Amino acid sequence: MDIIGPEGPSSSANGAFAFCTLTTVTIPDNVATIGSEASYYCIYLETITIGNGVISIGDRDFYCCWGLESVTIPDSVTMIGGEAFAFCDGLTSVKMGNGVTTIGNHGFAKCYALTSVTIPANVTSVGIGAFSDCDSLASIDVDPNNPNYASIDGALYNKECTVLIQCPGGRGGEYTIPDDVERIGDEAFLGCEGLTSIIIPGSVTVIGDYAFYYRPSLRAMVFHGDAPTIGSYWMEGYGSGLMVYHYEGATGFDGPDWEELPLRMIPSPSIVITGPQTDEYISTSRVVVKWTSQNATRTEISIDGMGWEEAHGNGREVTLADGPRLIKVRVTDGFGRTNETSVTFTIDTIAPELSIVSTRDGAYIDSGDVLVEYSATDDGSGVAYYRCRIDGSDWSASTTDLSHVFDGLSDGIHVVEVRAFDRAGNHAEVYVTFTVDTVAPELNIISPGDGDILDSSDAKVEWSATDVTSGLKEFMYQLDDGPWTSTDMVNGTELVGLSDGTHALRVRAYDTAENVAETNVTFTVATPSPPGRGHDNVPLVISIGGMIGIATALGALLPSRRP
Repeated sequence: MDIIGPEGPSSSANGAFAFCTLTTVTIPDNVATIGSEASYYCIYLETITIGNGVISIGDRDFYCCWGLESVTIPDSVTMIGGEAFAFCDGLTSVKMGNGVTTIGNHGFAKCYALTSVTIPANVTSVGIGAFSDCDSLASIDVDPNNPNYASIDGALYNKECTVLIQCPGGRGGEYTIPDDVERIGDEAFLGCEGLTSIIIPGSVTVIGDYAFYYRPSLRAMVFHGDAPTIGSYWMEGYGSGLMVYHYEGATGFDGPDWEELPLRMIPSPSIVITGPQTDEYISTSRVVVKWTSQNATRTEISIDGMGWEEAHGNGREVTLADGPRLIKVRVTDGFGRTNETSVTFTIDTIAPELSIVSTRDGAYIDSGDVLVEYSATDDGSGVAYYRCRIDGSDWSASTTDLSHVFDGLSDGIHVVEVRAFDRAGNHAEVYVTFTVDTVAPELNIISPGDGDILDSSDAKVEWSATDVTSGLKEFMYQLDDGPWTSTDMVNGTELVGLSDGTHALRVRAYDTAENVAETNVTFTVATPSPPGRGHDNVPLVISIGGMIGIATALGALLPSRRP
């Protein structure tokens, strides 16, 4: 029936139809305000139609309307009063118009059949316990355009998600309050009768009044942080099996009880990676990651930032490519608290690049003290040190020097081996073979002999030389103070146009090791004189019977006479 006709007043009186037996109510469009308790305790009321002119629904207007199953609130309505639909046992569906800005305290409390509700975009105020004790309510959704409220996993929060306003009463089992929540609002869990455990993050500092009022099924309350400030009657009507847990190191939890609730401390889960070590270099691609843990019910591993994989026991063998690697291991205890650790190391399966800079392989060296220089590079883990040895002897101590002097070597063939080790333990090896030859060649001038007198201005020079260790390399000679002249490997030369007189000849023989032998001879060139002249073409003087004749002069000075 119509409660107020089209010509009636613009508002209905308070309690106008309280306790009536009406089954249907229609509020005309010309009514702007429905007075408080207008249909209070109309237990037989099944249907209401609210006109498009209604602006306000008063406090307890439809309180205890048990038969009411659904209600549509038009866009014209801006305010829903406190307890306006409380104790509507049969109410299963509520559709609120976009004009609603305020939902009063306990506006839909104890609507046991209500399964879902959506807060419109323009709502600016939701009262305390607006949907409390609705034990079938699975979710409280919020229009995403609402700037004041948000819904996370069906629970109602302020927009910043720092205040948990209402957990739907149909939520059972374990509930974990998200991180960053700072306050649990008044009556936030009132009516969540199926809730068995709740995990409260360390960010929560305040728990409001009646927040967990009458929770007989609640068995565990786990605090991840310090003890919060609590409101009045925050925990009442709980079962005998309830235990409050706090983590090791938390403050504010004193003695065996806390706020008259039994208290137990939970040791923190711990995890330590025992191998590989941080910044270690490893020479194999197959690595066994080992760890030890305590108070953990689950262990997970992450490789190089990839997703978490469940791990069992105290280790996991992994195959990794060369390069820097990151391993994380995470443990979780039975209350959902986690702890993780990580280790960084480098895989390097490639040996260094090593070369001998000096001495060259096959070299001949004219000293028993030999300097061997070497160099190595390693892109993986870097060169750590070098070792070397000669002729199969013991390896030298590790060194970062890039050279080694082998002194006092005997003549003959020697082999030097050099190893370069990187930080992962890989090593490269090279060797060089060389010959020490400190003995000069044996050299003899065969001709001319020392002190020989030659009757020709041309002389054939010959010599002989041997070198048993490194072999002959080159011959050179010098005549008098002239330049040194190479004959390469020819063991002799021709001297042409020598002047009469004494000459000095020096010859050198070089072996491959650059040892040099030198020898010399002195010889005289005395070529025969022409007739009538003596040595050096000086005129010959002859003395006969005290007369001195100059034979050649007479022949030259006396004119030819004709008869």
